[in-house]
Amino acid sequence: MSLYNKLSQKIAALEIKEKRVDLSNDQNGKSYSGKIEIKNKHSSEVAFKVKCNYTAFYSVKPSTAILQPNEKIQLSVQMHINALKSNFGQHKIQILAYVLEDQDKQKPSDISTIDNYFKGDYTNKLQKKVLDIHIAQIDKLDMSQIQEVAEVNDQLDSARGSLQFQNTSKIQQDVSQEAVEKRQIELQDKPIQLPTKREYYGRQASDMEYKYSILKQKLEEQEAIQVKIEKEIQLYEQKQKEVQDQTTNTKRNLNSLMMVVYFLVGVLICLFLKSQNFLFFGKK
Repeated sequence: MSLYNKLSQKIAALEIKEKRVDLSNDQNGKSYSGKIEIKNKHSSEVAFKVKCNYTAFYSVKPSTAILQPNEKIQLSVQMHINALKSNFGQHKIQILAYVLEDQDKQKPSDISTIDNYFKGDYTNKLQKKVLDIHIAQIDKLDMSQIQEVAEVNDQLDSARGSLQFQNTSKIQQDVSQEAVEKRQIELQDKPIQLPTKREYYGRQASDMEYKYSILKQKLEEQEAIQVKIEKEIQLYEQKQKEVQDQTTNTKRNLNSLMMVVYFLVGVLICLFLKSQNFLFFGKK
């Protein structure tokens, strides 16, 4: 027995009337729909959630809810025809059930709270049932014909999109043509007045005056910047001269100090030699 079949035997809180999901073709030919009826046969509230292993092709409403004891609900299942081209024989619907405990009943029953019952630590307490998906028309048609029908539907969708684009382009072209004709009528009623030579050259002169004033302003700004730079250069030269003068005075003072030091050292040497009777002029 497969894992899916084992799981399908474990659900006990819900009574599911259908053994499988039977879908029938809608009038538009693009989708199949069916019903699933479930009932809460437990003495406590039961939260349920419906999953599909090919989610992109299926829509289940409602996909999650909380059922009171003995409450029934009918689920609507809708499948797009393109599902027939994607491993249709492996498509299944799984129903998960969770029996609410006393601490769970105190929580608000919104969508986010219900979703929490089907993940995390709650997964060990889930009851599950898997239903196969079946279409009655498949018994009368082979898979090649079904795929051919799906491809024809795709081609029809593409053709509808192309036709809609062409209609939109034609409408835009008609609107553009209408705007051109409206502008031509306006020009006939009120032709464009060209300026006279006096007005034209007057505008040119005013533009030249405006440009001249801007250039003059920029020139004045540059001259002010140049004057500022010259002042800074003079200040720098002045400080540099002061530093040079201080350096010269320092050198002179050092030289004078060295001369005094040399003189004192010479005097000390003479006194030392005299005390040792090394100087001839010191003997008696």
